[in-house]
This record gives sequence, C-alpha cells and structure tokens, in this order.
Amino acid sequence: MPRISSYSLDTDITKSDKLLGTSSGTTKNFSIQDMTKYLGSTGVTGNFCSQFVNNSSSQQNGQMTIAGMGSNASKPFAQINSIILSEFCFDKTDTALARLNHFNGKEIIISQVDNPNNFGLYKVDSITPVSGTTTHTLALTHKSGNGSITNLENYSITTTVIDSDKHEELEFTSNTFVKVNGALQFETINGSNMCYVDFEHNLNKKPAISAEQEGSPGQVAMMPVKYINNNKVRVYFSGTTSGKIFAN
Repeated sequence: MPRISSYSLDTDITKSDKLLGTSSGTTKNFSIQDMTKYLGSTGVTGNFCSQFVNNSSSQQNGQMTIAGMGSNASKPFAQINSIILSEFCFDKTDTALARLNHFNGKEIIISQVDNPNNFGLYKVDSITPVSGTTTHTLALTHKSGNGSITNLENYSITTTVIDSDKHEELEFTSNTFVKVNGALQFETINGSNMCYVDFEHNLNKKPAISAEQEGSPGQVAMMPVKYINNNKVRVYFSGTTSGKIFAN
C-alpha cells in the first residue's frame, strides 16, 4: 500500500466521497454523506438532537416517541400535539435536562437532520417528567410545518428566536375594552379613572407596551399598564378609542 503522503489532495469534497476507517476492528469505507448525517444527529453543532422511534416500549436514551403510534412508521407534524423526549441527546452519555427544560413556554422547531424541509413548528405548552424514567412529555401546539416525523430518523430540536426579538400586536376598537354586563370598566390610575384593554400576548415575559391610537397615525405612545402575568397585560386609556397595541 503506498504511503498516505503520496496520494494527491482532493480540494473538491462532495457527499459521494469516501473515507477509509475501521468499524469494530473491520476496515470499511465511510461516505461523507453518512458521516455528515451522523455528526449532525449527535448534536456537534450545539443543537438538541434526538432519534424518533414509533414504539414507545422500546424507547431508549437519546430517543423520542409519540404515545399511541402503534405500527405506524410515521405521523404528519400537523397531527402531533405531544412528544415523549429523552433528556439525553442522541448518542450522548451526559444529561441535557437543563437544555430540555429551556424549551418550556418557547416556540421550537423539530427538523429532520438530513432533510431540513421536513419539520414542525410548535409552541411548548408544558414539560412534565415521566415518573421513574429520564423522559419528559412535551405538550405542544402545532403552528406550521411540512411533512412527517418518521421512525429511526434523527431530528434537531431548537428554539426559533431569541425571546427578546419576539413581539405581538393587537388591533383594538371601542368594543375591545373590558365590560361587565355591558358596562365599561374603570380603574383608578394616578388619580384618574381609566378604562382598559386586556391583551394576551403569550410572549412568556413582561414586554414593553406601546400604542398607536386613531387620529394619530404613526405616533406611538407609552401607555399605563398592569402586568397580569408573563402572558397578559392590561393597557389603560383615558377613553374608548381604536388603534393598535404593541408588545415588544
């Protein structure tokens, strides 16, 4: 066998190229395409990666499943409302529980490692540990996506955006203001009686609130607010009006 240094360098690497190595003591060829798929599935890029299995009874560390799959090899992303996810990434021996719990309340995208056009976008509504195991049930709300999740394929799970970049807006009219039995409600703010709009933005944070009112197009003003919780805010006005409320 010639010396390795005698071979010419290949500066045009393609997925069909092969490398020489050993597997369990046996010399074999490894394609660049297969190595790329494996390295991506093990999370070397910093993503949370997991292999999907359709049989929940055979789920192991590094895998995720869906209850009630039966013998079905795949399921459309649009029909998924929960997954059972191992706290270990695929082919890793250290727990990634802190990373998994970070998904709670966030938007995530589950995409096939070797086919990113096959994906589902979800809001994680809750994360519940499965008693006596290292798996956790993620309750999901489907938002968009394409294709299906498939048995024994590897998937990357990441949040879609940094929370501080997320925003929501609400178009409101005089009918949006809170009423009880038809009567407009008021609260005293800084000595003044003010009516209000309740805005459920679902950003899982206390965002900055501003409003653009009718008669003042393009003029955005800060309004008195009360944060009910991380997903709902009460915005006060001196009288009923219409316009837009922005949560950033």
